Order: sequence, then structure tokens, then C-alpha cells
Amino acid sequence: IRWTPGGAPLVTMPQLRFSGGALMLAALPLPLDRAAGVLSWDGQRAEIQQVEAWHGGTFLRIDSTAGKSPAYFAIQPAQGVSWRLHLPHVSATRVIVNDDLERALPDSLKSTVATLHPQGPFDLEMALDLKQFHTPHKETTASWKMDVALKKNSIHTGVTMDQVTGHVHLLHGTWNGSTVLAEGYVDLDEARVFELPLQKLSGPFTVIGNRILAGQPSWASIPYSQDNPKREQ
Repeated sequence: IRWTPGGAPLVTMPQLRFSGGALMLAALPLPLDRAAGVLSWDGQRAEIQQVEAWHGGTFLRIDSTAGKSPAYFAIQPAQGVSWRLHLPHVSATRVIVNDDLERALPDSLKSTVATLHPQGPFDLEMALDLKQFHTPHKETTASWKMDVALKKNSIHTGVTMDQVTGHVHLLHGTWNGSTVLAEGYVDLDEARVFELPLQKLSGPFTVIGNRILAGQPSWASIPYSQDNPKREQ
């Protein structure tokens, strides 16, 4: 703790270990318990080395070890930015989209999740970056990428698909405060569409607002990015 007369005290913690706790991030207000982890605080930035926690039956892990880029929460990291939450390596098992999760998600991810409408537990790995700007009005922007592993789930990718097993890859998504733009592809081992069982399904999709466009429909020209391996399907 450092303090000079007339100024605010500066509290730093080079390393903080905790276990058996409960926590909830203001930027992502999902109640977590049985939490354990290691982080540091320099007065403006909390750097997360590792955090593990539970939300009901969902296990969450944030990992910045083994040379991975650091996860952090920073206050006023740049001019005009109130805070930034940067989580480059997040994994979760047995995720269930329920009321708690929907309330906690930022509007950007909430819109994408509502559009995909997943049913049943699934696993995911993701990277997430959130920023709140305070000029001229408070506004939160987001960018993310995600890999969702499904097993006998139901999702909506232009049509409703049941008994889905495989992966949905979201290569990049952004939220500018008003509109979601995202792109990815599906790589499924099996699924059922209109009661018809199908196998080995793959193809690109894009999300614009609350609309999903899949594949390459004849009535629309979709400029998929070069890093989408299914862009020509």
C-alpha cells in the first residue's frame, strides 16, 4: 500500500491466491462458486493467471499459464475507455443456456446465443474481449471467437437441427453497440433436419443482427473471409 498526503492510496497485490470462494465479475455478472485461482493487481489492472469456478453443473476455466497471452481486467486502459475485460483462453464444460446465463451475457453474445438457440448441455472454448467507452455515452463493444462442441443437441443455423453431434466454429464476431456481425462454419458428424437423419454436414454461415445466412444461397452473395475453410461450400 502506497499513499501520499492529499492523494488516494494505491493498493497493489503482486500475487493473490484464493480458493473455495464465490465471485461475480461486474462486466460478466454470472454468479460463480467453488472458485479458486491466482491473480495480481497493480492498482488499475487485475491480471488473471488462472481461475476455475462452477456455476451449477457448469465448470469454467480461465487459463493464462504455459506461455499463453494474459487474461486481465483493466480500469481506464486507454483514453475514453472506462474498462476492458480481455479473456483470450476460456473453456467451459456442460454449459446450459438458462435465465442466469442469458441475463449475464453482454448484448452482443446474448443476440448470437438467442439466434443459435442451443438446447442441451455443450462444451465450448472461446476468446472474449469487452470494452466500455464513456464518451459521449456509456457503450460496450465486444469481439469474440468460439468453438462449440455439441453432442445430441438442438441448434438453429437457418433451419432447426436436432440430435446434433459435432462442432460449430465461430471464427470472429463483433458488436459495435448496436449490431452483431459474426462468421463461422459448422462441421457436424450427424444431425436431424425435418425428421431426416443426416451425416457429415459442413458449411459456412454468417450472422447479421438476428439473422443467420447459411451456405451460398443463389439469391444472396455472401463474402466469406479467406480464413473460413468452408467458404466455398
